[in-house]
Amino acid sequence: MKELKVKEILKICNAELLSGSEEEVLENFKKDTNEIQEGDTYIGIQGERVNRKYIF
Repeated sequence: MKELKVKEILKICNAELLSGSEEEVLENFKKDTNEIQEGDTYIGIQGERVNRKYIF
């Protein structure tokens, strides 16, 4: 599987990194904030019942 780094997500989302490293490799993704564990990456999904921006 190809590595996915923070800088790639920033580019796709036209976003700005507020803290951390653009070179960090992302491995675990969650879309439910109730399931997040240390080291996970949360990506908010906009939908009918949800209206959040992308958060890392």
